Amino acid sequence: MPGAVPTRPRYIRQELRDGRTLVYKLKPSLYGLSQSPALWNDTLDKSLTVFGWKSTQSDPCVYMYASGNIIVILTVYVDDVLITRGGQQLMDQKKEELTDRFEMTDMGEVKRILGIDVERDNEQETLAISQEHYVNTLLDTERKFPRINLRIKC
Repeated sequence: MPGAVPTRPRYIRQELRDGRTLVYKLKPSLYGLSQSPALWNDTLDKSLTVFGWKSTQSDPCVYMYASGNIIVILTVYVDDVLITRGGQQLMDQKKEELTDRFEMTDMGEVKRILGIDVERDNEQETLAISQEHYVNTLLDTERKFPRINLRIKC
């Protein structure tokens, strides 16, 4: 069956500098197995569905939970999850369901995610996003390794 966890145990060996060798038994569906991402996504999707989240048609990694006129949005990128709220109490409830099911760390209000800087001003009710850091990194790389333009005559 595609995506199934291997049934036979898998091991890795680590050679130490002092000459000793350690052998580790790997947990199924972890540590770079080709089916690991699909297994994780399937596990997360099933759990979110059980908790009442609905995947959006436009992006299967964006989920919505609605209670009355309050909506909570959850976005997933591999193992990073971002939750936005329409109401603090509902968001806290939904986060608690997830932390009861998965080992998670609440990183607080998002400041940077996936290379995107996020700045929120509650007084002005604005949200600004920027990739200034990413652009500067690209420019620094370009300055260190400028391209050489070659013209080839045929």
